[in-house]
Amino acid sequence: MGEKRVVSRKYAVASGVIAVVFVVAMLGTVLYYTSMVNALDLQVDDQQTQIESKDADIGNLTSQISSLQSQINSLQFQINTIQSSGTTLQSQYVALLANYTQLKEQYEILLLRVPPDSGIVIDAIYYKPRYLTPSGVYNVSVRNLGSEDVHVTSLKLFYGNSILGSSASLLVTIPASSTVTIEQFLPFTIGVDIHILRVETLEGYTATSNSLSQG
Repeated sequence: MGEKRVVSRKYAVASGVIAVVFVVAMLGTVLYYTSMVNALDLQVDDQQTQIESKDADIGNLTSQISSLQSQINSLQFQINTIQSSGTTLQSQYVALLANYTQLKEQYEILLLRVPPDSGIVIDAIYYKPRYLTPSGVYNVSVRNLGSEDVHVTSLKLFYGNSILGSSASLLVTIPASSTVTIEQFLPFTIGVDIHILRVETLEGYTATSNSLSQG
């Protein structure tokens, strides 16, 4: 009986040791896998953070793409507008060129109809220089080169492109191939040394003198 109790006690001790070892092993296993789970959780959190960062980058890039697309659309609209304007200007240019060509042809036709010996010239100008008062143009001899009468309508004194003096209510007939002296006084402008006289006719002829110095 004593031996049986000793054996049973040994089995009980062995079973207790085995149970303790098993429990310790289980605890170790639990701790190990808990550590692994925690590590995986950290990796998952890190991956989630990276995913959120990538999502933010994607959202930013999408916004930039939308902005660039808007700019592209605006530039395309401007290009279309410029192309449309260029087409309109091209059409206007073609129309103006055709009109110019037509007018030039008409001008050349009319120019051929003008007799080569038509027009007027200034043969002589009688004027007093500044030291004789009043100084200015007194008489102008104008010759008609054409075969028809012409009618002088104005005498004008110029300094450059500025009109310094002009005759009023003038109408002098010059017969064909004749010279007429027009008695018309045009005073010189004080302070202007050089004057130019121009004779104009009703028929559109003009004659310009050489420089007239006040002396």
